[in-house]
Amino acid sequence: MEPIKETMRALLQEMILPELKDIKDTLIRHEERLNSVDKRIDDINTHLIDQIRRIDEVREDLTTPHHQRHGMAAFGVRMIW
Repeated sequence: MEPIKETMRALLQEMILPELKDIKDTLIRHEERLNSVDKRIDDINTHLIDQIRRIDEVREDLTTPHHQRHGMAAFGVRMIW
């Protein structure tokens, strides 16, 4: 019975283990690629947040009356202290 067991073990090691190694290597490559894509998405999100902030600032400038944005100088009044 022992020779059959050893023969089966050798067969499995010869056929299955190389396949498992290939699957593991492929998984590692996919994980590396996924990490790269995640990093890029984080960079894009950071950029979009900055763009939204800048748009909000411009919107505020455009909706705020001119004299509130620039003080009394907008009316030609100079403050002398």
